[in-house]
Amino acid sequence: MRPLDERRLPDTTRLNQAALRVALRLQEAESSLKLIPFYLRHDTRYAGAAVMKISLLLLLGVSIVTGCATSITSRKEERLSSYNALPAEQRLAVDTGQIKVGMSEDAVYIALGKPSQVVRGESSAGPINTWLYLGTYFDEYRGWGYYGNYHSYRGRSYTAPYMTYDYVPRNYVRTEVRFEQGVVKEWRTLPGPAY
Repeated sequence: MRPLDERRLPDTTRLNQAALRVALRLQEAESSLKLIPFYLRHDTRYAGAAVMKISLLLLLGVSIVTGCATSITSRKEERLSSYNALPAEQRLAVDTGQIKVGMSEDAVYIALGKPSQVVRGESSAGPINTWLYLGTYFDEYRGWGYYGNYHSYRGRSYTAPYMTYDYVPRNYVRTEVRFEQGVVKEWRTLPGPAY
């Protein structure tokens, strides 16, 4: 699977870009059927499992997209006084899920949500907090599987091998935000692993 070239995306909000990424991944998975192991595609006994797997993937994609749409709104309501105290430029960035240098921890929380990890440290300027946001990608795993049917040839029994594919979720650091004295000093978005 090729990584999504974000330069070709239209200039829209981050939410629309996330929805587009999910839709493209679901479209690629559905068209290539690589997410369904070989035995599920060629043995009618497992057709129900194949349909269930595709249905779960589609449900997961829809829930991710709809969950992102309401999360910024709910976080704004949760910290309404902090949101109202932001300058207009920062409020606009928070509404689109973006962060800028100089934002407070509350503004970053509203824009990106709760961090996956918080790393605490200290420098000559004082305490440093680094918020890490994790992303997930699926690593392809290939291996040999064996049908449960035993075949007999001249008195010897054996199973028929087949190549199987599976995808294992892996985490990586997607975004890193560094705070000094409660204010963003620097942030960066890290690329996901190449497929």
